[in-house]
Amino acid sequence: MAIDLGVIFTAVLASMGYGFFFYITNEFPDTGFDDIDLKEVLKRFSYIKFLSTIIVGIAVGVISAATGDTVTPESFKLKMGIYGVYIVTVEKALKLVYRYLKNRGKRSLTQSTL
Repeated sequence: MAIDLGVIFTAVLASMGYGFFFYITNEFPDTGFDDIDLKEVLKRFSYIKFLSTIIVGIAVGVISAATGDTVTPESFKLKMGIYGVYIVTVEKALKLVYRYLKNRGKRSLTQSTL
């Protein structure tokens, strides 16, 4: 069983697109692009978060390829969207588990006010 590298590549592209889109929508102000200091924006860019998104994309691509998924020129755009949804879902679930494990010993505000 050969793994289709096109599937992994497509998933990585989808993760990069999601990471870039998420950063742009959170970083840039609603006032427009004229008020932006690009050097300052690039200083605040979190390469670690972006890399973690790409790693999730690689994992999604490897799992998809291992299950026999293929990408054709006709299905490329569709697969980008599907992999994007997978990547967002997996990344959000991993962040939720991480936050739970990180705050496991701490009491929440709702518990302390009861």
